[in-house]
Amino acid sequence: MENGNYRKKRRKGFRNFCDPVIATVTEVDWVDYQYWFPLIGVAQVAHFLWAVFRFIIPLILGTR
Repeated sequence: MENGNYRKKRRKGFRNFCDPVIATVTEVDWVDYQYWFPLIGVAQVAHFLWAVFRFIIPLILGTR
């Protein structure tokens, strides 16, 4: 029984920690989204290009 109560307490504490984070993430104003979405897009494009170059450059150097 004690073990079960301990597990419930841990879960409740984790939930109490997560709820404010989820609320903060979901209740962001659209003004903030306008600033964040381009940054996320740039980061994704840069990461994609980095992966492509890391894959293609060794191929080109390997064929020469």
